Amino acid sequence: MITFPRELHLWLQSLNLTYKISNPKRDLSNGWVFAEIFSRYYPDDLEMYQYDNGFKLDKKVNNWEHLQKFFKKKSIPIEYSDYDPVIHCAPDAGYKLLKKVYKALTSREIDDNLQPIQQQHMQDNVDPDYAKPTIAKKMKDHELARIADAKRQSEKAKTVITTHNDMLRSERLNPERYTKTKRGFASVKHVELASAKVLSQTKRGLARGQLSKNDTSNQGEQPPQGDVKPVQVKTANKSIRVMKQEANQKRENQNKLPGGIQEEDSDELILDNILVDIVGQNLANKMSKSDPEYKNFKENYDKIIQYFTDRFSYITDELIFDIFQEMNDRQEEIVNVLSRNMLDFCDLIRFFSKCFKQINPMITIGSSTNEDGAVQNKGKNIFQLMNETLAQVANKLLNNDPLQTEIYFLEYGIDELLEIMVDNLFKRNDMVYLLYCFVQNTTNSHLRVLQKIKEKIGSTKKDAYYFIISKLLLYESEDISPEIYNFYLRDAAQGIYQQSPVTRTKCISILSYFSRIQLGPILPMIPVLQKMCKEDYWELKGQLLILCSNALLFFNTQVDESEQFRDKQDEDKIVETSNEQSRIQQTDRQTFDRSPNQNNKFKNMIPGGQINDQVIETYTPIIFEMIHSILTSTAPKATIKIGLIYLAKILHFYPEYTATYLQILLNAPDNIRSATLEVEPLPGTEEEVYVSGGNTDKYRTYGAPHEWNSLYIAQALEKYVISNNLENLEWAHIEIFEACLQQDFKDEELDQWLVIFASLKNYLFISLCYRDFSNTSIEILKKFFCHQQMQPSILKECLEIFIKTLQLLYQPDCDNDCKQNVREFLEFLHDYEDSTQDLKDFVYNSIKSFAEVNQKAYQSSNLIDLMNKVVEFRRGEIFDDQASMRNSQQYTHDDRMHTNSSGPNPMESPANFGKPQGFRGSRKF
Repeated sequence: MITFPRELHLWLQSLNLTYKISNPKRDLSNGWVFAEIFSRYYPDDLEMYQYDNGFKLDKKVNNWEHLQKFFKKKSIPIEYSDYDPVIHCAPDAGYKLLKKVYKALTSREIDDNLQPIQQQHMQDNVDPDYAKPTIAKKMKDHELARIADAKRQSEKAKTVITTHNDMLRSERLNPERYTKTKRGFASVKHVELASAKVLSQTKRGLARGQLSKNDTSNQGEQPPQGDVKPVQVKTANKSIRVMKQEANQKRENQNKLPGGIQEEDSDELILDNILVDIVGQNLANKMSKSDPEYKNFKENYDKIIQYFTDRFSYITDELIFDIFQEMNDRQEEIVNVLSRNMLDFCDLIRFFSKCFKQINPMITIGSSTNEDGAVQNKGKNIFQLMNETLAQVANKLLNNDPLQTEIYFLEYGIDELLEIMVDNLFKRNDMVYLLYCFVQNTTNSHLRVLQKIKEKIGSTKKDAYYFIISKLLLYESEDISPEIYNFYLRDAAQGIYQQSPVTRTKCISILSYFSRIQLGPILPMIPVLQKMCKEDYWELKGQLLILCSNALLFFNTQVDESEQFRDKQDEDKIVETSNEQSRIQQTDRQTFDRSPNQNNKFKNMIPGGQINDQVIETYTPIIFEMIHSILTSTAPKATIKIGLIYLAKILHFYPEYTATYLQILLNAPDNIRSATLEVEPLPGTEEEVYVSGGNTDKYRTYGAPHEWNSLYIAQALEKYVISNNLENLEWAHIEIFEACLQQDFKDEELDQWLVIFASLKNYLFISLCYRDFSNTSIEILKKFFCHQQMQPSILKECLEIFIKTLQLLYQPDCDNDCKQNVREFLEFLHDYEDSTQDLKDFVYNSIKSFAEVNQKAYQSSNLIDLMNKVVEFRRGEIFDDQASMRNSQQYTHDDRMHTNSSGPNPMESPANFGKPQGFRGSRKF
């Protein structure tokens, strides 16, 4: 019992067990003690007569089988793998299971941390090096011998050998083993170590005469600090592929133990050991014997990594996920190995590349749906997990040795990744960012990556090349350097003349991005881009609209060009790039009918890239021509959506375009218009998303009301409704008008908003009678009714028309939902927190006038209870006023009679308003 922690010892004593635990390994093996412990907590479910306290194997198994049924019945997390080692008296197996039982029954943890005196006791009683178990002794262990399956026994043996070698390696790396001696006999230990070192050197062929006298004398005087090997980083002074071949040849010539375990006589760590351990253990422990791939796995266990990459598509998705999840958890270990031997970097990239080629990017593990079919848990995507793992390893490796990491990646790794991205369009999007994970975030490093990509695929796979660099542009820093700017701008200027519309789209997206930073060098390309407006490809048109929007915004919000770049030399470089683009446009033969003279004319208007008033006046009509030719009612739906969202900002500066914009918005499909007017993003669309397919760029898909000028849109809508003499508003009109009210009213615009409301109020009140429009119309009315400054004039204008609306609404053929919506609207105006007396009077007078005009409709309406509530409120106010008057002055009997006679009007009694057959008193509504 002294081996148990005090907390566990006291707990066992409190249970008053029948037998004392003197030898835990033996006494716990038959399950009797565990059955007795659970019987204290579950006396009605466990009968001790079913268990035998014998120690024969059949009795042990019988006891644990009974307990296993009990565990399943009570959902206690104890499995066969937990108690099987206990049956066979494995070291510490009984104690571990006892701790697990203690936690399950008490919900408390056992603190295994040793006190200092206990740690010293453990150190003093540790076996000396010569008495530690060898591999041969471990191979005779009972736990290994009892495994009946020969293959499982072989796998267990391999694990034991690997663990033993790892332990020896870690001990060699620990210099404290030379200084910490047993029981204080330091000098004897040091002499023994010195002698052992001399003998070791003699065995290796070193003559004793090579040891200097000074060294031997120092060994006797000072404690040796360990044989520390100096670490030297090898520079890549020869081809990495040649170095890799030499390393592989050396590894193949080394001796190997049976079963594929490599004999390790040195401290060298290789990546293969980690990969074999991760892949082999997961497949061995989790692959079912009924799996069709189990036989192939067992036959190829000696070449487990090759088997895994060759048979990747036949292995279950769950196993693949577990393997890469463990690899993600052990990334620190992988980075440490690669830091010691960068030649293994090639193996890592090759391993991931083979897996990337075969993985399906759409496979997700752990996703689930609810009863309605909606996605409840998105799960984890295996392809994304692989990307995250490799990216995190790259970042940590880059922190350890940025120079070597970049050299090896550019020499070997980038080729493997580019091959996958070129061949598979769907994987390209998620893998692009890996190209920057292995290099530093500097201009020179990024330029080297870009030049390498261009060298590999720039001339042969142009579609993939322009796609990749357009995506990499998003990972550049905001303070982009002139060198990076020139590289992208030069390639984009060449790419807009390619035959493929997809390639041209990617180039225009680069120009659109840079148009927000420095528009001057891009303007000479406008005539060429204008001729692309007739293209049919939706995304090309969308990117042109974004470029036009950026250009118009730049014209009106431009800042000093000197702030865009660091110094005058950087600006000169950009001007040189612009000149080079002009030369390319003049010399390159493409399908477009270019006009070099016209381009030069435009070019001359922009001296040094500066944009003056003449340039703005020249290019603004051209840009609007492009917008009008692209954004039409017959344009592709995705193009319309992009145009409506990204052109909303220009309405602040070009109100004359508002009418055209509104016409496009009205004629757009309902789903496109609703998404454009949405101010709150749908789940998953908070950021930019793909509009159509993974080969496209990401776009913002909501929020136009936050960008446009609401007053201009509302005025254009008012003009449209009045000029077309509409009898009723359609849903599109109401939806747009509500979107105009998402922004707060500006004080200087209140008079204009009042004019708009006066023109459209009749349409809004009529819309209250339509079920589909009722709620939205009420939200619009609330916006105006609740505005403190506009409220007096609006209430005055609306009382008469609202009474007529109630008469129209409470007809037998009108929808009951509309009636309920209007009632709730009146109740809101009367009761909401900031409601004024004017609003309360408006509600009272509206219902009262309606009841007077149409008594029968009022008696059958849902307004009676509301009117009773309003009258009760007004009656309470009157009585409160009377009470205050009584407290302030003394009344005579006649005065009190006068006060009573001037009390609440009998016609305002809630009882009168609630009577279904009419009202009491001389007056009837």
